[in-house]
Amino acid sequence: MSRFLVFAALCALVLTAVSCTVLAQARPPAFVASEPIAIRDEVSQDGVVRLKTGVWRRTYEVPGTNVEEIDRNLDALRVNAGHGDFNAQTKWDLRWSMRYKQEGPVCSLTAVTLEYYAVVTLPALVDEASLAPADLERWYRFVDAIEAHEMAHVEREIAGAERLRQSLISLSPQPDCQAMAARVSEMGEQAKELIRRGDEAFDAETEHGAREGATFP
Repeated sequence: MSRFLVFAALCALVLTAVSCTVLAQARPPAFVASEPIAIRDEVSQDGVVRLKTGVWRRTYEVPGTNVEEIDRNLDALRVNAGHGDFNAQTKWDLRWSMRYKQEGPVCSLTAVTLEYYAVVTLPALVDEASLAPADLERWYRFVDAIEAHEMAHVEREIAGAERLRQSLISLSPQPDCQAMAARVSEMGEQAKELIRRGDEAFDAETEHGAREGATFP
């Protein structure tokens, strides 16, 4: 499942600077083709480190008047949308910015902003009224399961971002601000890699949600 975009840390580009600008509030990224619905917008903070969390939900329309048509259209739509073999998709990113200050022989963080965002894309039936009750119930079970699977990814990713926040809270001063910027970036990239591995393990455990009922028909 394609759910990863790689972004360089903002401060890695300005290692020799004394401070970096704090990121603006989370907003839907450019890869979202249609207007998503915000379902989570939170900020957690402890000391100089804060985490902004933004999650958006969007859907793509699936036509069909019976199970066979819907299944066929799902196959075509997910391929055209670049979802590969999967009917749903979560794209996420974790990035950071920081402010720091040199005081004598050490450089200390004065502010860090972590920003996690995700866009969850899910199928939506065009005409529910055309389906027989038993087939509609089957669809409901499928979309509920697939959304629950994607949101479980989101919760795991947010937990990884929170672990990074906690680690940065206890980060010791560095010999200089170049070393500080490099250390924060290193910790951020390590956190992203751990999140990726966690996503892969969760998909392997659940067969990308199939074991949780995320299959149709």
